[in-house]
Amino acid sequence: MEKLNAIILLLLGFSITLDQIDVVQSNEVKELYTYGYSYSQFFPLEENLTPDRILRFSVRASRDAHILLAPTHEADEPVYEIVLGAHNNTVNHIRGRCPCQEEPSASIKTVNLLSAREFRNFWVRMKTEKLRTFIQIGLGESDTAFHEWRDPRPLKPQYLSFRSATIGEWRYGFRDSSYTTGISKDRRSSVVTSTGFGQYFPLSDVVNHSDNDITLYFTARAEFELQVLLSPDVSTLGNVYLIGIRKNGAYVKDRHLGESKAAFQQELFLNSRERVRFWIKLTRDGLLTLGRTSASNPVLQWRDPNPISPQFLSFNMYQENEEEIDPTVYADVQIGLGPDYKIGSQDCAARWKDGTTQLPPGLFRGGRYDNGVIYICRANHEGDTVPGSYIVDENQQGRCYISYELSVYQKPEFEILTGCRMKWVAASLGYVPEGAIIGGYRRGKPRYYVARVKHEGMIIVGKLQPDGKIAYVPFNGQELPFTNYEVLVQIINTVTPLSAALIAGTNKVPTSLPSYDRHSTRTD
Repeated sequence: MEKLNAIILLLLGFSITLDQIDVVQSNEVKELYTYGYSYSQFFPLEENLTPDRILRFSVRASRDAHILLAPTHEADEPVYEIVLGAHNNTVNHIRGRCPCQEEPSASIKTVNLLSAREFRNFWVRMKTEKLRTFIQIGLGESDTAFHEWRDPRPLKPQYLSFRSATIGEWRYGFRDSSYTTGISKDRRSSVVTSTGFGQYFPLSDVVNHSDNDITLYFTARAEFELQVLLSPDVSTLGNVYLIGIRKNGAYVKDRHLGESKAAFQQELFLNSRERVRFWIKLTRDGLLTLGRTSASNPVLQWRDPNPISPQFLSFNMYQENEEEIDPTVYADVQIGLGPDYKIGSQDCAARWKDGTTQLPPGLFRGGRYDNGVIYICRANHEGDTVPGSYIVDENQQGRCYISYELSVYQKPEFEILTGCRMKWVAASLGYVPEGAIIGGYRRGKPRYYVARVKHEGMIIVGKLQPDGKIAYVPFNGQELPFTNYEVLVQIINTVTPLSAALIAGTNKVPTSLPSYDRHSTRTD
């Protein structure tokens, strides 16, 4: 019972501060996960710098968070590398010229610079004076650098990349010193090299959502094989989908078994001279299809008899002879596109989908606890439909928790929220921000909105009840009330007819949901 109680405590808590998360869901601020010692994707540095040429970013990692500033996409060429929280989070390094060198160019001792529980804000400034480059690193809103190194042989970095020894979560491309707004529209373009799967995008942010499937639209230009990974976690381990795109065709594998499940052959399917349009569609019942250009008919399809629910996307350039990998070979990839292959044309409508037997891919993240993500669910209870927290425990078993009239209920039947381009807006005393997502119904009318609060170092998803001027969340078997909270809203310029219905409350009340069992909470 103590273990079950501990899971419930974990359920309802995370460690990111509310003001840091607020704009993360906006498409103006980039989001990325890293794991492993490889720089495999490089992003244009210029579009991520503030007007005064500062790179502002936030990172949540326990140690060894690396930032690479490079003139090209070759990490072994002369570069600048910053290592935050090295040596078990006790040292900060600046490496000049080559990241592989044993001795850093400059190091200082630090104390718990990074955190695995909360995001820490940093900035990097590069200044050139009298043929010397100054690399400066600062913390948060302070304008004074805590670490600096002067390079007598200045480089001109054009690319940005990240990596981390443990799972790291990054937000980058902030414009202001308060870390609340993005710099510009995210072009979602990167250069992919042959160093493995090291960077992971939240799948929900870059796909188009529909009632029954998600579709990833992307363009690619590559000389060798481009591999696309769809994974439930920030990892290549376990059961994942691997799609390979080659000059002469494509294939799909179940990476867990390493077997080719389907293959297709066609000359000049991919080339290094021009961008080619592709799309990958994944349905809830495990049908994976690959298409080329704007053709609606797929060139490759495979149905997984045991479907998984991918939540992350990664890329890698595959070169068959690993001993003679050409470091100059790369793929030019662009993601986050709509069916017309334009940035910003995604269907990002908020959709509630049944999650009882199989989670849909592309879930929208609501919060975080120490070891994972909390998603947003809702379930029927005594005639009402109530939003709450969906959490996966250490046994990879997910549960939906809602609160109702002072108690907490675990629901075996529930819906879960998918979509993108939504964000959290701070509010209090029953205020409902413009564009708020309808989360549930009370006596058949839209009366609950999706809300979350910070409590005991966690971010907990629950319900806002405007007429009572209170947000309620489930926590440790009790329904807790809060007057200050955040509300989930759809970013207005991407509202579609469906998301407008969700916002206006004109969609139908779910007719099949409910019921709960847990030692420390009540059951229906």
